Amino acid sequence: MSYKDYAQQQHNRKYGVQIKDDGSIEQMNEELTQACVDELKKLDIHDYPQPINMDVSLLSIFRGLYGISNEYIKAQGIGNIRKFNKLSAQADKNYGQASSNGENKPNPWILTKILKYHNKCYNEQIIKSLLKKNYEVKKKEKQILINWTLIPNQIDLQDGFTLLDMQEKAANGDYENEEQIVMDLTRLLVYYQGETEDIYATKEICFKICKEWMKFIIEEPKIQTVFQGYNYKKLDIIDFECLQMYLDLIKQTIAANDERIYQKILNQIAWMIQNHVKKSKAAIVLQGRQGIGKNRFTDVIAEQTSRYSCSNITNIDEFTGRFNSVVENKMFSVLTEMMNYNDSKKGVATVMKSIISDLTIRINEKNQPRRTAENVMNIIYVTNADMPVQLDTDDKRHLVCACKTVLQVSEEYKEDVKYFNELSQSYTQEFYENLLTFFLQRDISQFNPTLIPMTEARKQLMNVSRSPVDDVIMEHYEQFKQGIPIALANQCKPQNWLLKTCRNAMMMNEEDTETSNANYKKYKKTIEDDGFIEQVIQETKDE
Repeated sequence: MSYKDYAQQQHNRKYGVQIKDDGSIEQMNEELTQACVDELKKLDIHDYPQPINMDVSLLSIFRGLYGISNEYIKAQGIGNIRKFNKLSAQADKNYGQASSNGENKPNPWILTKILKYHNKCYNEQIIKSLLKKNYEVKKKEKQILINWTLIPNQIDLQDGFTLLDMQEKAANGDYENEEQIVMDLTRLLVYYQGETEDIYATKEICFKICKEWMKFIIEEPKIQTVFQGYNYKKLDIIDFECLQMYLDLIKQTIAANDERIYQKILNQIAWMIQNHVKKSKAAIVLQGRQGIGKNRFTDVIAEQTSRYSCSNITNIDEFTGRFNSVVENKMFSVLTEMMNYNDSKKGVATVMKSIISDLTIRINEKNQPRRTAENVMNIIYVTNADMPVQLDTDDKRHLVCACKTVLQVSEEYKEDVKYFNELSQSYTQEFYENLLTFFLQRDISQFNPTLIPMTEARKQLMNVSRSPVDDVIMEHYEQFKQGIPIALANQCKPQNWLLKTCRNAMMMNEEDTETSNANYKKYKKTIEDDGFIEQVIQETKDE
């Protein structure tokens, strides 16, 4: 074979493929179709079938024309057969029969082959360029299809599909084309363009070695994302009837029939569900007796966010201890009766402030280097204790709810067990889909999660959390507002405190130290939001 013939063969194979992957014949575009019909002229058309490179048969012409999808061009081509071509006597005699037979196995690409062998000049000048153009269009469409599938941050880490499954599909001959292979590869491979090198990893080891390259959610296509939607689908219409028992539990028990708190809780949960990439920077504290339904409330939220939640953390060390990977990539956690919270209240409270508020956190995982990760966690405390957390007098992070005992699971109230059984049985697939839709559709455009309403329970926690310096400031509050001489403030220090310790605490509590001269200095209270302090002082006077 000469190089010219070889080049022609490669050209035909590349640009002349008309069979789709499913075995069907590809439609010819109108530009190429019209070009073929326009030059089906001056041909000697015979009746007997012969290879196209030898003669043009009437049956071949009809099969080519009947493969055209555009009815106008098809009719034009059929009309041109006798008008512009020379038919043999036998072909003219059997014209009707050939037309009828041509409807079987129609293929418009036959026309390009007729022109290739019987109008070579036109084929070189026009048809070849149109075939190449058609190939480039198909190639672009194919690339678009592949690009749509090559979305590395859409790997479903919960999907059970593995490399072994892909090997079995290949061994069984299940792949019909390369696009199907590419689509399966995108279920298994993740790519990250690092600062120093490009990293490729399979889904199986993605969590083990690629955590520092993953984000909880991000639109950057080159970074693997953890958040891939909720387990339940959003509905078009909400069935409030199947939600009523749960909403009643929130209002009557969790919010103790306080409409402000009820709306705040619903808005807070809706805000978390709708803004899964953000932090509310506020935690909810649920105080109340055992068996009244606090966990029935939180269990539902944990299930709603089950792929990104921890439903029952009882050891504060999991948050504040040496190894704290539990907080990574979790948008919701329930802290239940943490057994060692009170070991170091102030230190733990400081760390918890960071977990509640900060957008990033340092993660320390066993046998792994420390890393900085996103902090998207929202927290609910569930407790029966009188003092579950320590709150500063200027706290802006905790909504404290004194849950009301409406019904209770206990020996004394056995009849209430039926209610809680019915409540648990109502937590169905339909329930979770309606609840997700309820939270997603709730209007929170005017909601600010950092605005915490004052409750009696919150006020009580602030009172019992007060330091001795807080007591001194409250006792001499008016003087601190006007400016109290440091020497006088020193005389008010707690008896068991060192003077330097008291001075340091005063400096931390008072934002402004005025100086009128070198020998006369005074503390001055300049914090604008002192509503709680003034309220406590007024209540003390009333008593």
